This record gives sequence, structure tokens and C-alpha cells, in this order.
Amino acid sequence: MKSDIVVDDHVLIELKAGLNSTAKLQRLLGQIELYESNWKGEVIVVICGDADRDLLKTLRKKIESYAPSFFSTLLDDQKFFLCEK
Repeated sequence: MKSDIVVDDHVLIELKAGLNSTAKLQRLLGQIELYESNWKGEVIVVICGDADRDLLKTLRKKIESYAPSFFSTLLDDQKFFLCEK
């Protein structure tokens, strides 16, 4: 598994510049799936530069789908975070 930055084997940071095509979004969604199944720590997805509004909306929904439910919040921490810059 390859990522952009790993901090202390606990936090993985995935950087994306210009999320402006469906192909880039699909690649990122595939990476997120890999991280979900193979990474135990937290994942921060950083989107830099111009990004298509609809692609960001799709990305946000995907990341929100991994948010812990109300009942599991006491047991599990959130794994995925999105930063739009």
C-alpha cells in the first residue's frame, strides 16, 4: 500500500491536487477503499487547488459513510477526515 505521507505509523495523509476529473475521483475512492481494509490508523485526505464541486460532494459522501454510528461512537473513533484547501 502506497500513500503520500505516514506519520508515526498511526496517521496516513493522502494529498490530491486538482480534483477535477472523474478518473481522479475514482482513483482516490479506490485508495480510500484500500485504506479502509488495510490501514488501522487514521486517514486524512487533503484536497488542494481547484476541485470540481460535484466530485467533492461525492467524496464527502464516501468519507461520511465511514463515520461511526451514534451507537458505536463510544467504542470507535472516526477513521477518515477530509481537508479541503
